[in-house]
Amino acid sequence: MLRHKISLATSIILTALFVSIPGTAQALTVSSSNSDSGAKCTQTVSNNTYVTVSRYGNDCVIIFNTADNKNTYNLTWTVPSGLSSIKTLIVGGGGGGSSDVAGGGGGGQVRLDTLTVVGNSSIAIVVGKGGLPGTGTNGASSGGAVGDTSSVTVSGISTSALGGGGGANRYSYVATTSGYTGGGASYSGSTGTTNGTTGVGGSPYAGGKSVTNGNNGGGGGAGGKGGDATSSISGAGGPGVTTDLTGTSTCYGGGGSGGVYPSGSSGSVTCGGGIGSFSTTHGSDGAQNLGGGGGGDGSDASGVGGNGGSGIIVIRYTIPVSGPGSVSLVASNTRKLLTTTITATLNPSTGGTLTFFANGRTIPRCSNLNISSGTATCNWNPLTHGLIALTAYFYPTDSLYTAASSMPVSYVISKRITPR
Repeated sequence: MLRHKISLATSIILTALFVSIPGTAQALTVSSSNSDSGAKCTQTVSNNTYVTVSRYGNDCVIIFNTADNKNTYNLTWTVPSGLSSIKTLIVGGGGGGSSDVAGGGGGGQVRLDTLTVVGNSSIAIVVGKGGLPGTGTNGASSGGAVGDTSSVTVSGISTSALGGGGGANRYSYVATTSGYTGGGASYSGSTGTTNGTTGVGGSPYAGGKSVTNGNNGGGGGAGGKGGDATSSISGAGGPGVTTDLTGTSTCYGGGGSGGVYPSGSSGSVTCGGGIGSFSTTHGSDGAQNLGGGGGGDGSDASGVGGNGGSGIIVIRYTIPVSGPGSVSLVASNTRKLLTTTITATLNPSTGGTLTFFANGRTIPRCSNLNISSGTATCNWNPLTHGLIALTAYFYPTDSLYTAASSMPVSYVISKRITPR
């Protein structure tokens, strides 16, 4: 056992099992938009323009958005020290709605994953833009473009959500697309067909059918097939996928509804899908950062489909703990019956109380002392001389820390040498 004979002021270091939350201190940071005691959710990124951070209890939520539907957002995120696992929501960009009496775009793929990460490593983030809408009429018209892929790359391995398929075009129909969902079918003239397209996700997420020489099909959604058109209503956009990973229940990846022709009303949309147009109006865009498909165009004169909605990436994790920390004790006097001032300094500093023990017994007036600016102080009158083992116990108020005790350190209390 380590022994110290302390005559005046001696510092005794007690190594404790306190756990702490490491911070970040690099140039480009993003702080939490709500209450974040100790700034434990502050993030380090290469580009902080479209990043928002929130704290929910002991969880940090990071949302990576885009500037608009037409631009992909690339950046890197530095994994906080001590973190080993993250939950991710990755949504691809929605497909563009087609032009010239055409189908709605498909919603972007939605996926939820748990990924293993390494603290202080760099992760590449790509938030995909929405697919461009189809333009032009008759033989010069074009189908909607496939939305861009969104991805999170950890140690060279990418976890990706594909973009949605573009709405079908009646003059250049393609049965399958590289999008995850399919686009809605177009007016069945020329080389067209009443069938919607099928994406990589397969028939469960295909675009809806059109009516011969009439209303157009809805784009497939991340949660199901696009709606088929009827003689009075265009096909509804396919359903999306709902999750509350951001802290708020939100639906993503809905398909756009088909264009209306020659009369009738547009099918319904959810989860960010754009509404199909009627007559000379344009299909509406999919919602930004929801990955919805663009609405189909209902005009055969000068129509344009809706742009696909851009994707989004959300990362959520429980704030990591690491240690150990330490508490330092400084005694101003170590003689029997004389007042000894003991000052404890906690590192790292956090809220809570400290209790001191001498030979396993609570020191009077040194119990449950509040920590202020990382320190706690009490006055102690040793009643005996000889070997004394001093121990400190820490009780945190922050749930991210755990209660712990220091290792006991022994030192000698000298006899009083002056008369009372």
